[in-house]
Amino acid sequence: MFCPNCGAQLRDGAKFCAQCGAPAPQVDDPPSVPPTSEPTAPQAPQSAPTDESAQAAPVNEAASADEAPQPADAATPEPQAAPADAAASETETPPIAGQPTEQAPASPILRCSHDLLQKQQAGATTSSVPATGEPILGQRRHGLGIVIGLIAAVAAVIAVLALFVVPSVVQMASPKAYLGACASRTMENYTAAWENAAKQLGVDGLADAIREERMGYRISGSIVNALDEPMLSGAGFTMDAQVDYDEQEAAAALSVQYGAIELGTLHLYLKDDLVAAGSPQLTNGQFYGVHTETLGQDIQAASWGAQADPALASLHFNLFDLAEVYMDPKSVLSDDTYDALQDATTDLLSGSDVEKLGDQTRTVNGQSETLEFFAITPEPAAVSAYISQCAELILADPDLYDAMEPFLSIQAAQQGTTPDALFAELTNEVRTSLADPSFTQTMSQLASRLEVGVRDKQIGYLGLTLTDQTSAQSFSVIAELGTPDSLIDALSLTMTDGSASYTLSSRGNHAAADGAFTDQTTILLNGSPAATLSTNWNTDSGAFSFAAVMPDANLTATGTLQADSQSMNAQLDQVSLSSGGETLALSLEYALERGTDFAFSAEDAQIITQMTLPELNSLGEQISSNAQASILGLLSAGAFF
Repeated sequence: MFCPNCGAQLRDGAKFCAQCGAPAPQVDDPPSVPPTSEPTAPQAPQSAPTDESAQAAPVNEAASADEAPQPADAATPEPQAAPADAAASETETPPIAGQPTEQAPASPILRCSHDLLQKQQAGATTSSVPATGEPILGQRRHGLGIVIGLIAAVAAVIAVLALFVVPSVVQMASPKAYLGACASRTMENYTAAWENAAKQLGVDGLADAIREERMGYRISGSIVNALDEPMLSGAGFTMDAQVDYDEQEAAAALSVQYGAIELGTLHLYLKDDLVAAGSPQLTNGQFYGVHTETLGQDIQAASWGAQADPALASLHFNLFDLAEVYMDPKSVLSDDTYDALQDATTDLLSGSDVEKLGDQTRTVNGQSETLEFFAITPEPAAVSAYISQCAELILADPDLYDAMEPFLSIQAAQQGTTPDALFAELTNEVRTSLADPSFTQTMSQLASRLEVGVRDKQIGYLGLTLTDQTSAQSFSVIAELGTPDSLIDALSLTMTDGSASYTLSSRGNHAAADGAFTDQTTILLNGSPAATLSTNWNTDSGAFSFAAVMPDANLTATGTLQADSQSMNAQLDQVSLSSGGETLALSLEYALERGTDFAFSAEDAQIITQMTLPELNSLGEQISSNAQASILGLLSAGAFF
């Protein structure tokens, strides 16, 4: 016989399970046939209580007084009539008088197997019906809570392991995966640190606004003192501009002054591919322009186009597209190509040997640090294949030609060819060079080694060395990232080719945690300073200073700089440029703000390529005559004396 609750085998005659304490199922003895003259009461089960304990421990609380055993002298025991409300129930059966209600069987959820359930059912000779109000899972329902608690405890342990142990385990099992995770974490933290610095400085969002919103600019300057040319003192300029890169529209007014006298103003307007210029003094306010995207074709179609070089037919560009390449170099290639380049790099590293060098103490950004170092050594053949793969991905990118076309069209016009032909020529040259057996041979002699230093699961040092195994000549690039306290406050990049070295380093309080932004950028050539740039800015008071020290010239500037997420204003009252023993003192102002309306428009400009040659000659004469009249008017008014 088996326990209906836990499935353990029971000893013969056991009243309780030795494993879980649940009552054992009882088997009634076969009823004996009493003599007809002496009827007896039904035999009590083995587990019935004694007369002395019957009152203290009733067999079944569900049994009522009406269901008590029949007296011994009764002729024939007849069952008690069931109550009317009980008769209406089809799911409950009142227990037989004198018999205890059996323990409800455990739900199959808690049993070991279907076979065990069959054994339990076979071992019990009486029907097992849960008592009214008893849980379906039996008397040990609290066991389910224990199971849930254990699961929760295990989940908590796993969470702790994921936070504190897994990175170390990954490092032991797969250094490549560990370094990949460190690289991702470094990039994420580096970006986040600069974003936090922008918020600390109060200029967060301003850089995005320059690209995405209409901005107004004002730049002005004047000569305070020119020792060698006193007549230049007081000369200056002012440029007011509005630019909207998203809508591809810009307008600028450049004025030249001498003291309080305005010498002249030039207006420049750009809309899509329209470039137009005009002047109140020189062109009487009329704008003249060209369409740059069809410039070469328009020149050939002009009445005077026969005199132009036929190679100019392919000349076309868009200034806003050129500005986009400058502002966002990543736009040169498509996202798919960048993803493919990343996958190729991952494949190269995955197929490379990774050696654990252990902890090493090195000087990183001027500080002695102990970093955890690894060495990655890809096979030369793999590096050769990697370079060829990356080159092909770049050359086949559909966005590359569109980004290069404006530059190619100018060069193509000079060479008497087309941008398409020039692009095909350049790409074929690259492919031919990579397919040349000499390239493969050279790469097979080139040993690569990348050393990576990790601090706090962030990359702090990268050193790439390429060595020609035949000549022993080497080229190295070393990048040092951050300090133990900040990832962005110290950066260095050094390139060495064996005969010369170049270093670009930056130190300072870039995060401006105390409201003071500082930076010192140094360019070294073979260890000697070629230029040192120093910047100091107190974001609270606005005090600003800048200095550029070079071997043959110095530039210093002091003033104030106020900036927030909406605008920036720099007032540099003292700007000094010294070179060759001569000094020029200037004052400069730079300001920008969001949402400035355009001061003027030139969409109705006269297109030059649609003008005849006599009209162009007349325009030239008009500009020359107006310029002379303007200068003579100023001279006669005594403006310069």
